[in-house]
Amino acid sequence: MSSPFSHTPDASNQHVPACLSSGSIQLGIIGDNDFYSCVINFPFIEPALQHSSCVVEHLFTRNPLLSVEDMLKRFQQYYLDENPHLYVYKWRLFVNTINIDDNGKNTNTFAQIPDNMLFLNIPEYLLNSNCLIICANSDNWTLNAMGGVWHGLVTRQYLANSANITADSEVSGSRKRVAESIRMLKFAHHFPEYTRDQRRNAIAMCEKTLDRERRLCEHKQTEASKHKRSEALKHGQRPPDFV
Repeated sequence: MSSPFSHTPDASNQHVPACLSSGSIQLGIIGDNDFYSCVINFPFIEPALQHSSCVVEHLFTRNPLLSVEDMLKRFQQYYLDENPHLYVYKWRLFVNTINIDDNGKNTNTFAQIPDNMLFLNIPEYLLNSNCLIICANSDNWTLNAMGGVWHGLVTRQYLANSANITADSEVSGSRKRVAESIRMLKFAHHFPEYTRDQRRNAIAMCEKTLDRERRLCEHKQTEASKHKRSEALKHGQRPPDFV
């Protein structure tokens, strides 16, 4: 399943993202006539060796040219399910770029990642943000129904731009949810028709929601900043101070 190329001088310098350290990764999957509604954990090493970061490091060190196609074959090999039709066609990997406009409208754009691209050339943000989708059928009609399919050769720069757009959209959307949670908390404090118990319960629920949304927003900002710092350093630029 792995690339026939076993060693290169700088193989040990490859950065293996922490999200791969368990030997599996969460990806969406689309079969025949199916809309994907959740992500699935796909292992890429033997089940008995999962959750061993050194085994994962060894895999990429010995196979520095491990491609997207190599990894898709590994996902298929170790993914066990009760849907044989998922194995009929060759699996393809797509990136979903999420773009939220000023009006809050969400637009999805799907683009196929070339089989011969090195898997570790995919930005860590995309690997760790449920932005990658396996298409296990022969056409793109489901993807078109979910948004749109970009027809062109996906490059490393395209993936970096995709991560930037999605990260900014995720942060923007999360900040709006925080603002809405603050508004609801103020409403709970001042709604005149609440009884004392109703007000107390409503405030407690809103505070819990606000705390969750703030923690989620902080996480999204951290991940977005980490991606942008990483991309800036790769291009010899000054890392941004914040998103």
